[in-house]
Amino acid sequence: MGWLKAIIQRKILVGLLVTFIFMIGSYAVLNLDRELLPTINMNGAIVEVTAGDMPASEVENSITTSLETQIQGIDGVESTYSTTSVGQSTIQIMFEGSDGDDIYSEIDSIAHTSAAENNDIQDVFAFRMSTDQDYEFYMDISGDDLSEISAFATEVLKPRIESLREVNDVALDGLYEQELVIEFNREDVNEQGIEINQVINMINETNDESVLGELENDDDSPTLRWDTQLASVEEVENLQIPSQNGYVALGEIAEVSIQPSQNTAYVWKDGTKDFIFAQIGRVSDVTQIEMASAVRSEIEDIHQEGLVEGFEVNELVAQADYVESSLDGVTQNIIIGGILALAVLLVFLRNIRATLIIGLTIPTSILLTFTAMWLIDYSFNILTLIALGLGIGMMVDASIVILESIYRKKEQGFEKLEAVMEGIKEVATAVIASMLTTIVVFLPIGLLGGDVGQFMIILSLVVAITLISSVVVSFTLIPTLAERFLKIKETHKNKEDGVIIRNYGNFVAKIVKRKRNSLAVITIFILIFVGSLFLVTRVPMSIMPDMLDRYAELIIDVEPGLSEEEQDELAQEIHESLSTIQDVESNYVMEYGGMYFVMVNMTKDEEITRQQDEVNGEIFSTLRNLSDSHPINNVQDAMSGVGGVQPVQINLNGEEFDQLIADLR
Repeated sequence: MGWLKAIIQRKILVGLLVTFIFMIGSYAVLNLDRELLPTINMNGAIVEVTAGDMPASEVENSITTSLETQIQGIDGVESTYSTTSVGQSTIQIMFEGSDGDDIYSEIDSIAHTSAAENNDIQDVFAFRMSTDQDYEFYMDISGDDLSEISAFATEVLKPRIESLREVNDVALDGLYEQELVIEFNREDVNEQGIEINQVINMINETNDESVLGELENDDDSPTLRWDTQLASVEEVENLQIPSQNGYVALGEIAEVSIQPSQNTAYVWKDGTKDFIFAQIGRVSDVTQIEMASAVRSEIEDIHQEGLVEGFEVNELVAQADYVESSLDGVTQNIIIGGILALAVLLVFLRNIRATLIIGLTIPTSILLTFTAMWLIDYSFNILTLIALGLGIGMMVDASIVILESIYRKKEQGFEKLEAVMEGIKEVATAVIASMLTTIVVFLPIGLLGGDVGQFMIILSLVVAITLISSVVVSFTLIPTLAERFLKIKETHKNKEDGVIIRNYGNFVAKIVKRKRNSLAVITIFILIFVGSLFLVTRVPMSIMPDMLDRYAELIIDVEPGLSEEEQDELAQEIHESLSTIQDVESNYVMEYGGMYFVMVNMTKDEEITRQQDEVNGEIFSTLRNLSDSHPINNVQDAMSGVGGVQPVQINLNGEEFDQLIADLR
């Protein structure tokens, strides 16, 4: 153990290293990102296409089928699943293998190429299935006058929030918008010999906006509409249109007016669309907590300036709160664990110096762990915090075992250096073996494949880093300090074992000396092990733990092809069902092409009358009961992912849809 002796003899070097760990560890703690979930790209992607008011059958024939066929031809695409509704198509793609980035790049290219070639496609959006979110802070602006709150959202809230250094983007849904409506007079158009397409081209050249048109007294003709940025109606009326008789003003052959556009936002608050939904995303170099603090401060300033009158600005949810709560929990565990470890050590060794040595090794090990996390670009998130909670519980084990062994050797009369050398030599193998066996237990979990494996490798690696850090500190800092700093009183040397040790020794001796007693103990443990196996099925299983406090996120899969009225009706039914549940405060429903994303806020603080698990259970039960009379296929927890609530899914493939329905029934 020459290396150990060399470490002990270089106390200044060890001291400098500990100082460096404190410095770099403190820097790492301040710079580690704080987020709810780590950024993990999964083996899948989603393509969403919008096509105005096109019927679902036409969307399927002209957009979905062609796009899905092209995507299926990409090497590495395992399967596709498409949902088509009025003016919308959603395609879910699953990858095979590990080259998901290249596959996604091809999918994104095909999607945008199709949009450029197909004039029916208004917009296309492709994104990778990932835990990363564009928006992490949600608000709503509610009031009786939608035009007033829209003006506040666009002229005050959005520019003020986006001006913050911590904020990257603010998205607003449900705004009150106006559009220009041009209704042509058939007789005047025919008299001037003007073609509607000719007018469309003139307006396109002037405003570069998409347009439609409608002839008066002709039900079969479309209405000419476009979202305009022109300064006034007069500018449009004065547009000069070439005709057989020269140029004529547009206002002479058509009626031009501004009308409120239909609210096409698929977001409902408590069953109504009369509100504005605001989503706020952060820049990459700040934490969720920093962004939430900056946004709240700015909202407070807006209130104090008297800009919020006659309506309300409500904070829906900020993921930073759950991150901060988890960090506080881990910090509390570290403090409590450290205090308990020091108290136990003080009680059993009754040595202040030994207690202080352990008290120094705990923060050193923790900061060394944070340094390693910072170097491998990990963040504080729900997975790393769980791993830290597991690792910190075992962190002090190695330090206490080594220090106690050195302490006993000094009690036995060994000299300072000899006591350290002999004490460590006696337990070194056991300490290292204990660390390795724990790491080996987590190794299979970390080697799981697929999307789940990406989560588990983070958990396993942080636990391993925590244990390795504690062992490294135990074999370096503790012997260096114990060699001179750890002292025992003369009265403690060669003292007899205490009452607890003697009684335990007698108990073990009785078991070992008689085979009957040994077999009885072995039998008891076998029965306990076998009995515990029957309890495995009673333990709830999910990919992710419930990390949201008095808040729930759900995904509702609905039948494809719902009209806008049916979507609105379903959102109303969801609200009415949720409003009957005790402790449910408010709900938000967002439609995403064949899927409803539901956010549920529950009562907090002194208004709480039921536990969250009980409320969650009733939420799922109530919404599933709606499937008997409404177009709902499945209800699941958004955090648990597919399989978290519905572990079995059956897909039927065939040429005849009616036959598939008959087989399913």
